[in-house]
Amino acid sequence: MVVSSFAEWLEWAKPIWNGPLNLSTHEFEEMQVHEFNDKWDGYIWRKEQEENQLAYFTAAMMSVHTSRPVSPKYLINPLRNPVKTRSKTDNEAHLKKVFNL
Repeated sequence: MVVSSFAEWLEWAKPIWNGPLNLSTHEFEEMQVHEFNDKWDGYIWRKEQEENQLAYFTAAMMSVHTSRPVSPKYLINPLRNPVKTRSKTDNEAHLKKVFNL
């Protein structure tokens, strides 16, 4: 994350140290910025690993009940690559192109 001031960074960091990282005020105050960012990166890595594991076992359970195997990548893709929304004019242009209108 690129910020222009420490105050802006602090506003970004406050919900993180109070939430997912579960740091006390004293722990947060004693940290350097790079230490906090390292902890945050570690949290993101652990979360992604957990998502990968859940997708693997979910895909295995789903594949038993479908005619084609389900890939864990198929389940992870929406989490890692959010769907881009189109504007109304883009939707109209896309539909005209698809349906040759």
